[in-house]
Amino acid sequence: SSHHELVLATAKAGKHMLCEKPLAMNVAQADEMLAAAKQAGVIAPVHFILRYNAMTELVKRVIDCGALGKVLAGRLTNCATDSNLPPRHWFWDKSISGGIFIEHGGHFFDLYRYWLGAGEVIDAHALTREGTDQEDRVTCTVRHRSGAIVSHYHGFDQVAMMDRTDHRLVCELGDIRIEGWIPLTVSVDAVVDDDAAAKLGACFENGRVEVVETFPPSQGQTAGRGRKRKLTQRIRCTATPCDDKQKIYADSIRALLADQIAYIRDSSHERVVTESNGRDAVALAQKATQLAKSAD
Repeated sequence: SSHHELVLATAKAGKHMLCEKPLAMNVAQADEMLAAAKQAGVIAPVHFILRYNAMTELVKRVIDCGALGKVLAGRLTNCATDSNLPPRHWFWDKSISGGIFIEHGGHFFDLYRYWLGAGEVIDAHALTREGTDQEDRVTCTVRHRSGAIVSHYHGFDQVAMMDRTDHRLVCELGDIRIEGWIPLTVSVDAVVDDDAAAKLGACFENGRVEVVETFPPSQGQTAGRGRKRKLTQRIRCTATPCDDKQKIYADSIRALLADQIAYIRDSSHERVVTESNGRDAVALAQKATQLAKSAD
């Protein structure tokens, strides 16, 4: 849970810091905790397991290779189950959990910061389940400095069998789609030139690459977003290296622990996730929570 993100701590020189009880987190508390960790000579690992995932890295490679042009927009639809969240569960108590943005959204704020760079929450809303005080749906929009604008939706209102999550990144020349709260599948559907096709092929070297259509010069010479294009083909790429979510989850946790332990052993090791990543995600979650409250 995201409210634990900056509470987990790993020891250096036999020192330990651990909070066993869930509690809501805000930026001031995060700063206080990180200052205390620094003074004590310990690290405070952040449980952002989505950053230790092969599909997360694949998406990053596709974006950075430039084959699809800029990412213009994104949409996260997180339809989570509440089958194991009875009305008196601590999750619904915002004084403990902080609400969905704080408790759960931090994972995704960090994920999109990794993919698209820093951003700011520009609007947010929250909805309460009819006849209760359970805030079970939230949505917000994040504008990234890269120019992308991304909508985040989290709903905790699904039966267990229909728990599901998907992402769509709209680029200048196509789409990137990701399936799963723990990313399991990445697919690309795009129109590209030969050079971009080669770049995508390299990204999906362990996946499937299919040329759906080829364009003659008369058709491929076109324009989009104010630029002239010389496109040669429509291409679809798919990767699903493993469909066992529990195995991927376990592997991600092991990778996270190995990364943090490597730093404890050698401070020159560059960690995938640091305390600042957690702090930045908390800041976005806090802003979204505040904007949603003011919008009521």
